[in-house]
Amino acid sequence: MQAYFAILIISLSFVSAFLYLRLLFQWSGSWRNAQEFVCVESLETRCSPSIIVAFRNEKVNLKSLVSDLKNQTFRELEIIFVDDHSEDGSSGELEQLLIEYNLQAQILKNTGVGKKAALVTGASHAHASNLLFTDADCCLNPAWAKTFAAFLSANKSDVIIGPLKLSGGKTFIERFQILDVLALQLSGGGAALNNKPIMMNGANMLCSKALFLEANLRPEYSSGDDMFLLEYAKQCGASISYLKGANAIVSTSALNGMQPFFKQRIRWASKAKAYVDRDIILSGLIVSFVNGLILLSLVLGVLELKYLAVWSLLFIVKMAGDSFLLNSGKAFFQCSFQFKDWLISQLLYPFYVLIVLFFSLTVKVKWKGRDVS
Repeated sequence: MQAYFAILIISLSFVSAFLYLRLLFQWSGSWRNAQEFVCVESLETRCSPSIIVAFRNEKVNLKSLVSDLKNQTFRELEIIFVDDHSEDGSSGELEQLLIEYNLQAQILKNTGVGKKAALVTGASHAHASNLLFTDADCCLNPAWAKTFAAFLSANKSDVIIGPLKLSGGKTFIERFQILDVLALQLSGGGAALNNKPIMMNGANMLCSKALFLEANLRPEYSSGDDMFLLEYAKQCGASISYLKGANAIVSTSALNGMQPFFKQRIRWASKAKAYVDRDIILSGLIVSFVNGLILLSLVLGVLELKYLAVWSLLFIVKMAGDSFLLNSGKAFFQCSFQFKDWLISQLLYPFYVLIVLFFSLTVKVKWKGRDVS
């Protein structure tokens, strides 16, 4: 019986290692082969999107965002803020900031509850045929909106996925997040550039108004407006593009501390059970399975040394694949990291995946004073 079990573990390890490497090499290859989009002055920008920002309790972040919006080089913009029942005086602060920066924008009250309802409220009031979304805690390049508009003019798309990066790095947990998000961005970007999108972030995306308003964003889940929109767009056969352009990058700060970090990741993972898209599910299963086997082989290796060879194989394969992926795009995101941080992150990552997966299935967390469903 033990011999059969050992054969099973070894066989699963070889298959999962092969699938993992194949997946990451596909993503990194697509990323490397894609040309960077550069918005030049001569390029037409016929498509002027409406910018929509849903916010809740973001008083401390609004000044930076308003300043970035004021500095946008593309002036033909409708800007809509939607207050999702803030309790920290965000709307009052925003009104003062709009006057201070002489920025024309609407401030709406969410007609429902939650970010999804707030986004729909904003979309319903927008006059443009395309909607450009970001979050209140984000920093924008002055050419951000113009780059999206130019890309939309050159590539007629129903959905455009934009790049995102984290800033910070003073503590290890912040550096871990930066590496994690870099890997997620390159995975999502590479998959989209390979015509199999699996990831989109609501902090930086564009969608046609018609598609957004008809999409089923799964209101029974409090988060996931971006991922459920992506799934709906794929089901409808909508045109989906990835904008690989430095000026389109949106940045936000890494979370400060373990508790908010894990709460965020559990919130992200809590909606995974509702995914129906084959590409999203398959890629998630492969990554989770490899990390699960790494942990299992490590535990078995404590009992029987022969399993440590399996752990070593999987760990080396994962390191090689992850290194190849990160190196393919770290220059684009202007992200540098020390080998020590990367190695420690590699050792911790399987435990992190298991913890987030377990608590996403068993625990309800609060986010901005609300239970996450």
